[in-house]
Amino acid sequence: MNSKGFTLIELIGVVVILAVILILTRPIIGTMMINSKKNAFEIQVKNLAVSLETEKLKNLSLDVESITILNINSIIEFDTTNFESFTVSLVGERVYLRVIGNNEYENLKACGTKNETFSGLIDDLTVCE
Repeated sequence: MNSKGFTLIELIGVVVILAVILILTRPIIGTMMINSKKNAFEIQVKNLAVSLETEKLKNLSLDVESITILNINSIIEFDTTNFESFTVSLVGERVYLRVIGNNEYENLKACGTKNETFSGLIDDLTVCE
């Protein structure tokens, strides 16, 4: 008999191979997704620091330490949807941020200036002090 289809054994074999590939790659893909979320959060925090420093240079009388998540959009245009809260302080002439993420960035925290690495995303903001 000249059959042009696949046998049940061949189909089961393909399904088993695909299942093994999925099981092996799932942790890798999960880690990549977590790392990309952390990187995006860190970039947003650095962008906020750059924006605030730029605004401080334009407006020397600006008290950056009084900026909160509630009043930031009256100073600069910045999407704070994924930020739960942040505090701003000056270290010399640099804007220093402590940020807690929200929504997409739930459970992520960062601190530092635009030039520092934000030491990844820390569990406890007291290390920033």
